[in-house]
Amino acid sequence: MKAQQKVCNSFFQMNAGRSKNTCPHALALQLDDATANPWLEDISLASCEFHTAPDAPVRFTLHGWHVSGEMGELLLRFTVTTDGPPTEPPTESPSASPSSSPSSSPSSAPTALPTASPSAAPSASPSDVPTASPTASPSAAPTASPSASPSSEPTVEHDHVDLTGRVQFISEEFLKDEGVETSAYFLADDPAVGPTDSVWWGGSRETVIVPLESTCLAQGQT
Repeated sequence: MKAQQKVCNSFFQMNAGRSKNTCPHALALQLDDATANPWLEDISLASCEFHTAPDAPVRFTLHGWHVSGEMGELLLRFTVTTDGPPTEPPTESPSASPSSSPSSSPSSAPTALPTASPSAAPSASPSDVPTASPTASPSAAPTASPSASPSSEPTVEHDHVDLTGRVQFISEEFLKDEGVETSAYFLADDPAVGPTDSVWWGGSRETVIVPLESTCLAQGQT
């Protein structure tokens, strides 16, 4: 996952300390694309739900560059549901319009002039005019458009993080009301998951690796 922190509406590396400020700090995580997560495009895993082990939430802690000790923590459980299998386009176009115009026009004009004016106007229109337009219009449009990236950054309840569709997770804000002037940063609790040491300034992002389980996988596979 792309791992950043959000400070004063700026995003940068989760474990980077920068200039002192009094802005709230939040952890921002987003699933990387299929280049880093090729299992997202594995057809055999389509429509599968992946999740962290029930008894193994991922712990992140907040620290201040000018303050000793932990200033906050997050215990996160992740889920991701892969896209469904690709759908095939319809094999046939909608039913065609009528194959021909009416089978015949009204009876032809009389072969000779009538001996008298007709007694009355015809009682009805010709019987063989088509009774209706084609039976159906093309099949209805899909009920929903393809999944797309959200138009804004949704905030997800911090205990359970659903990253399906590569939605960006932004945690609750820390140091919002304390008025503490410091440069803060987030660390992973496990070095196998992410950075456990801070850096000064840093770059735009870090990487967090979280093992996921699924009933779609072989026993013991992550």
